[in-house]
Amino acid sequence: MEIFLLVSYCLYVSFMVFWLVGILRLRVVRKRNTGCSNRKNTLVITFHNEEKRAKPLLEWIVNSVKNVDSTNQLVMVDDRSTDGTFRLLKELAEKLRHRETVIIRIHRTPGNIDPRKYALKEGIKVARNKWILRTDADTIPTSLNWYRLHEFADEGRSNIVGGLWTMDISFGMLIRKPWLLLVLADWFVVVTHMAGWTGWNIGYMVSGKNMALDKWLFLHCWHSLPALWKTNRGGDDDLLIHMCDGKVKVVVSRDIYVKTTSPESFKRFWKSKGRHLWAGKWYRPCFKICNSLFWLSCLGFWTGLLLVGFTYMSVPLTLSRIALTSAVFYFTGVGSFVFAVIAALLEPVYALFVLTRMLSTLTLKSWNRW
Repeated sequence: MEIFLLVSYCLYVSFMVFWLVGILRLRVVRKRNTGCSNRKNTLVITFHNEEKRAKPLLEWIVNSVKNVDSTNQLVMVDDRSTDGTFRLLKELAEKLRHRETVIIRIHRTPGNIDPRKYALKEGIKVARNKWILRTDADTIPTSLNWYRLHEFADEGRSNIVGGLWTMDISFGMLIRKPWLLLVLADWFVVVTHMAGWTGWNIGYMVSGKNMALDKWLFLHCWHSLPALWKTNRGGDDDLLIHMCDGKVKVVVSRDIYVKTTSPESFKRFWKSKGRHLWAGKWYRPCFKICNSLFWLSCLGFWTGLLLVGFTYMSVPLTLSRIALTSAVFYFTGVGSFVFAVIAALLEPVYALFVLTRMLSTLTLKSWNRW
């Protein structure tokens, strides 16, 4: 059993070292003038009942327009909102009268298309610029030059540019809502996987909260990809990469950050995690194998530790494993070292959560009921 523990440990360490080197290899935005430039961007944001959560983002838009030139376009899509979201969008358009602002209101979505993807497609379709910038209504870029950072990271070498994201979680929130500990671990693990792979120039996934993409790539994929991509409720950005293999060139920069809010409830987090795991069934084979081996190494190590107990070999392996995981999480740059250590300590609980969610996802008879 100690051999089993050691093999699982070596496999896990191999992944973490690989990702750590990849994170350190991520593109750094070159220091350049952040004023006007020749590239034209369109920021597309979809809103669905976001009256309470969208105000910080709308305030950021007002404050940021003075840092970008008038060639940038803003497209806001009200996706079947029943609250005061549409009124907020109209008020913002009034404040930005000297800018090109488009508001689209969707009252109904075709039954065979995911509403979020349909709203995004409608927004991108009316964009007049080649480059589309995306973020979520509950997300705020951390820099007023966020537009330009995406542009400078690209340098004409890609058709998808991604950034990283931080999460608005405090110790007080963790005490009031202990389930946010799983969200904390998930945040570090997902960012580590995304950044680690991309640092080796291997496109794996990006975050819809913080990305720029070529308009024509999106529209080409919309018309050419199977219906699965349009109907699936999750994993839209990573499926775009995996299903358009050969056409997508991904760049991720560790200098482009946004801050997002934590999930409102555990139920919402549970559903979102299931959608992402479900989308993994259509990943490229190498990523299926690597992800499976990673989670098996997690399960194998902690199962072996329970069976072996604390011995002269298992104790140093456990401590070094936690230390390495903390270091990798910390070097992503998305959170404090204390939060990175907490996430590393929660790794066995989070691994059990992911495996449980994976099994429940695979046993669903129909995804539509979600």
